[in-house]
Amino acid sequence: MYGLKHLIRVVRTDLILFFALIKFFFSKELGSIVQSFYSNQILGQINKEDNLFSSWPFVFLYLLFGLIIGLYLYLLGKYLDLSYPLDGFELFLLLSALVIVLFTIKIIVLRLLGFLFDIRRMVREYVSILYLSYFNSALIFLPLVIAFSLTPKRYAGIFGYAGIIMLVLIFILQFLRAGSNILTNYRFPKVYLIIYLCALEFCPLIILFKALRF
Repeated sequence: MYGLKHLIRVVRTDLILFFALIKFFFSKELGSIVQSFYSNQILGQINKEDNLFSSWPFVFLYLLFGLIIGLYLYLLGKYLDLSYPLDGFELFLLLSALVIVLFTIKIIVLRLLGFLFDIRRMVREYVSILYLSYFNSALIFLPLVIAFSLTPKRYAGIFGYAGIIMLVLIFILQFLRAGSNILTNYRFPKVYLIIYLCALEFCPLIILFKALRF
């Protein structure tokens, strides 16, 4: 038990330090990312510049997203008493890598579809919304994960299930936002959006939770 608590304390401290370094060195970019999640005007400016998603802040925030969600899944697995072949720090790294790989594959598939169907601009705008959703999810989940790791097990379920609800709400909101932008600016059949929702939005989550036996 001491080993588990020590691991969580070390990972939690490292994530806080990692976020503090990002905020210190990339404060302007971080502010734009947070504001663009709520402002279509700032989102449009980021899409026009198209350089944020090839910069170091993007790399670090994407890594932070994977690590925070990985720690959340690790804590949720411990709360539910799930057992895996790996444990400890190796399990945490595996979960974080799985999150990053699944969502990276999703982005690659989207880019490929945009190229094949010659809708690259529309896909680029949607991918921008996805990235911003991931980054803001990381910022929202950081205090939740800290509280989750500090809470006694009998109360930990509150934060565990709150995280699931937050994930679902974030994905629904970002999909509605993207769908609204697409239907407003492009002629795009609604049935294709429904097919996409089932194929590429829910599939990564279903695969992730099935693989982890939640």
